[in-house]
Amino acid sequence: MDLKFPAKTHEAALWPLPPGQADAIALFQLARESEHPICVICRSVEQTEHLETTLNALRDAQDPPVSSVPDWETLPYDSFSPHDDIISRRIATLSGLPALERGIILIALTTALHRFAPRSFICGNSIDLNTGQKLDSDSYRKQLTEAGYRAVDTVYQHGEFAVRGSILDIFPMGSDSPVRIDLFDNEIETLRTFDPETQRTVDRIEQFRILPAHEYPLTRDGRARFLESFDSSFPDTPISSPLRQDTGKGIASPGLEYYLPLFFEDMGNLFSYLPETTRLVLYPELQEAAEHFWQEVRHRHDQLAHDIQRPVLAPHQIFLPTDEFFAALKTFSRARFSGKDGAASGHTLFDRLPDIAVKPRETEPLAALKQWQTKQPLRLTVCAESPGRAEVLGELFKDNGLDSEICHTDESQGVWSLLQSMPNDRTIRIIVLPLTRGFI
Repeated sequence: MDLKFPAKTHEAALWPLPPGQADAIALFQLARESEHPICVICRSVEQTEHLETTLNALRDAQDPPVSSVPDWETLPYDSFSPHDDIISRRIATLSGLPALERGIILIALTTALHRFAPRSFICGNSIDLNTGQKLDSDSYRKQLTEAGYRAVDTVYQHGEFAVRGSILDIFPMGSDSPVRIDLFDNEIETLRTFDPETQRTVDRIEQFRILPAHEYPLTRDGRARFLESFDSSFPDTPISSPLRQDTGKGIASPGLEYYLPLFFEDMGNLFSYLPETTRLVLYPELQEAAEHFWQEVRHRHDQLAHDIQRPVLAPHQIFLPTDEFFAALKTFSRARFSGKDGAASGHTLFDRLPDIAVKPRETEPLAALKQWQTKQPLRLTVCAESPGRAEVLGELFKDNGLDSEICHTDESQGVWSLLQSMPNDRTIRIIVLPLTRGFI
């Protein structure tokens, strides 16, 4: 069967769930053939991260991009903030979503149930710098501070900047490397990336973009709106509340992410960032997972609601109620994997793999594998989670009289192209790919 989306947005296609972990292959092929962005909503953060790693390993450099909206990896209402690297990836991903034309964006259900900062804030508060551009270091320092960047002596992490005479260092959110700006008078003479460990420059670049350092504004207007909303929402909280005091001074108080609605008139959500042409793919049991998440949210709220120094917002202000979330899904063309194994429900693209596991205590530990291989003409590829494990498997096959070869990819070639180039013979190919459940 072909995996096709319905033509009308109010309809939903039902796809058999491929056996093993063939869902990654199915999604990869779907993205290559689709002319639209595909947003995949997964059951958990772990599934999202695993799919992203697998899909990126499969793709060639020219294939459609694969990315994810990272989860904050905090519990609801936690009083500490996500790691800077997580915030960096989130802001970079969200800022690029509205312009996405093709490719896969992955998100865990619990992440998708959060309300996001408005699209206008994430996408409209960036600073573009180019070689030859005029730049006043004093006003630039003020801009960075209001954007949430921290002034330090030496830049090591995302969200930091340093000024030393005519040299300005910054580690922009969403960037893989920090950037060194060399000024001649008030003009950018050179832009170079540098290694934060050695502080040595690496490559020369012509331009780069600075995204906000946080998902909320610490500008004068942003702080004023927060204080007004805070006092209105929590009239019994004393003015001396550390959260209120720090935010009023422009300090990024730990856990401020759970007060996003106090910075904005209207909040966004995942669907406000997705292009209208986006197709959705939904994994099974999302309804049950959403209800379980909301139980946790309510429990956490009840536990923390009585702290007068650090009051918490109502759950519906920070998270999407399940009925609102599932209603929003219906505005997109979508498909849902059934909870039933596709091998048992007429899936013609994939089949279930028999039990050919290694049995180390047996006289012939690979007997099941050998017997199965003699009965079918298919090429056999074994996935290892690391190069070291691939070497161990190669030795195991050799010791048991099986021909094997470890195959490697390069920067431009993904695993999928490697698989297509393999000859159809009896040699077992070993590749590095994080699949733990096989399929045919």
